[in-house]
Amino acid sequence: MACQGKGPIIVISGQPGSGKSTYARRLADDLGLRYFTTGQAFRELAKRLGMNLMELNEAAERDPSIDL
Repeated sequence: MACQGKGPIIVISGQPGSGKSTYARRLADDLGLRYFTTGQAFRELAKRLGMNLMELNEAAERDPSIDL
């Protein structure tokens, strides 16, 4: 998926429940950046391909050309 704008790309990772989304939303707000999650990317790709997330996951396991 191509980046649509210019500016920084900040990636935040961590354990489930560690506050990644809360921190990322606040950081995006403070810096005037767009908040975007990998979940959003997967849902958008699945929708574009006419699949649900489970179907996308299964298709990606069979077809290495399906990637973000």
